Amino acid sequence: MFVPALLFSLLNALVLFFAAGKKNTGNVYLGLLFLLIVLRGFAMPNLQEIISPFFKVILCYHSFPSFFLFGPVFYFYYRYEIIGTRFHFKRDYLYLLPCFLAAINMIPYDVRSIDFKENLIHLAEKNDLINLQLDLLFLDSKWYFILGPIHTLVYLIFCLYLLRNKFKFDSQKLELNGFKLKEHWLKLLLTCFILFTLINLASLAYVQFTHQNLHQITLIVSSTIFIFININLYRYPQLIYGIKFYKSSNKIDLAVFRNKKKAIRMDDAFEVNFKNQIAQYQSTLDYLKPNFGYTDLIKDLNSSKYLVDNYFKNNLKIKFIDFINELRINHFKKSITQEDLKRFKLKEITLRFGFKNVASFKKAFQNSQIESFEEFKRNLKT
Repeated sequence: MFVPALLFSLLNALVLFFAAGKKNTGNVYLGLLFLLIVLRGFAMPNLQEIISPFFKVILCYHSFPSFFLFGPVFYFYYRYEIIGTRFHFKRDYLYLLPCFLAAINMIPYDVRSIDFKENLIHLAEKNDLINLQLDLLFLDSKWYFILGPIHTLVYLIFCLYLLRNKFKFDSQKLELNGFKLKEHWLKLLLTCFILFTLINLASLAYVQFTHQNLHQITLIVSSTIFIFININLYRYPQLIYGIKFYKSSNKIDLAVFRNKKKAIRMDDAFEVNFKNQIAQYQSTLDYLKPNFGYTDLIKDLNSSKYLVDNYFKNNLKIKFIDFINELRINHFKKSITQEDLKRFKLKEITLRFGFKNVASFKKAFQNSQIESFEEFKRNLKT
């Protein structure tokens, strides 16, 4: 039962990578998570007999550091799906630090001969408790089985926080049927992985105290969980894979999570709300504040970043910064006088109209007007 579950996971990992990876970056993280499950599964000693000796040596103990990748990859997937933040090494490298340290800890095993590794694997096939007794650089191997699930559980708690707070906040602003489907999938996946991690911790605690193996029971329960997850992936073909298997009455709503953003139909109420908000800005001149940004507009519209992005790209066909700069330049042209240009330095004027420096002001002026700023000054004199 465990082997079919691993093969099913491998199939879905490949589908997520190659069929949907280009359409949804989140699926790359999900595919990597499934691939880690597959590699760790085939590294188990009682499954070594179905793979070649070469892969036995590679997988069995070298996969230990991957115990500390499950949590971060799961978190990266949820973070992207909920708040849209992608992985960036310079910002996120600390999440991978435990995995790097675990790999360094494996050096005493890595430098051993192939014969030693094969003999160790052969002993583990007869009694997989041998896996817990390998001496390494800092910590022995049993700590991988203890700290790995705990490390994963911490990240699952982070994901639960994102799901209960950030996702709920966005769902109040984005009222789409497809949003409920996505929320259901994320809750289901998180519940299954929390259950799987707790079962592993309970099984390990039992082994530590009784020195008896529960491997078969753990395999059966784990297999059931992963088969359940893999089957449920196909309940959301448009949401997860971006593949349209059937016609759906709410296909427009589902399309919000696909790459084809042009399928989103903006209702009249959003456009009216947007125009009213811009008119209010023109009255209050909030857009002249130097710290006025995209998040302020999204908050004032009481909408989601995705819908506002879609409106700028497909309806206005302009970037937000260019749109705001055009408002600032138009107000500058209407209100500035020759006396102002003589009385104040250009840097002071540009700051007053929302620009951080003279260079950004002149660039925005050139992009939004036919004439340059110097031409405007000459025409203002006349």
